[in-house]
Amino acid sequence: MDRLAAIDRQRLRGAAAAATLAVFAYLTLAELHFPIPTLLSRSWGFALIVLAAALVGASGLRRWLWAGAGLLAVALLVVAYTPLIRAPAHALVRTDRWPAAGVDAVVALSAQLTDDQLLSAMGEDRLLSALAVARAHGVPRVVTTRIAHPEGDSVVTSDADQRWLVALAAPRLTHLIVSRPRTTREEALLVAALAADSGWRRVAVVTSPSHTRRACATFEGVGLAVTCVPARSTTVAWRALESPRDRLRAAGMVLYETLGSWLYRARGWI
Repeated sequence: MDRLAAIDRQRLRGAAAAATLAVFAYLTLAELHFPIPTLLSRSWGFALIVLAAALVGASGLRRWLWAGAGLLAVALLVVAYTPLIRAPAHALVRTDRWPAAGVDAVVALSAQLTDDQLLSAMGEDRLLSALAVARAHGVPRVVTTRIAHPEGDSVVTSDADQRWLVALAAPRLTHLIVSRPRTTREEALLVAALAADSGWRRVAVVTSPSHTRRACATFEGVGLAVTCVPARSTTVAWRALESPRDRLRAAGMVLYETLGSWLYRARGWI
């Protein structure tokens, strides 16, 4: 009986240790903006991760969790405190020369909305950079893509904040909005449809530095002539990549874009 009780206590300690490890690993990766699947980023998805780790810990396989945590810790330290990530991070960035013929429109790709229904820092970077490009090169119109989230019985969108920024920074520009894309591929298709209706096909695509290569290839894949422009980045010091935090965030973006590019190539989108 005492032996069974000891085994139960051992399993309980294993489950608690594994669950704690899972919490720390998940929160660390989330804070560093490593790619986490959408389903797992929800509260119940997080609970499933912790429960699964606890079950593994109670089953006696917790050594594998500790081994995985150890490997993750080593990988994060290497990325954070060496320049290893600079080359793959900089390889993601595509910067094109401005064409002699100019472009018909500047397209600012969307990012996220905050809980206050404002553009995220990344979204602001993209839109403000697009407005600066349009003003610098005399392009008469800017296109934004709508972010939309359900809220109760209604839907909140990025329209108000995007219009406010356009009116503040470049009030003379024509501001066009394409509606509710879920992926970069859908953004490209919506902009291509707008271009066909408007009689133009040359666009400048402005997006985050890490996103430029995949995004611009996707827009070219739907038949548009693309000039690729990296937005300024206030979330990661992309050129320097000196701080451990910036390097770790860049590593997450490299992982995300690498997986995204593989998927887009497999589907024939780039």
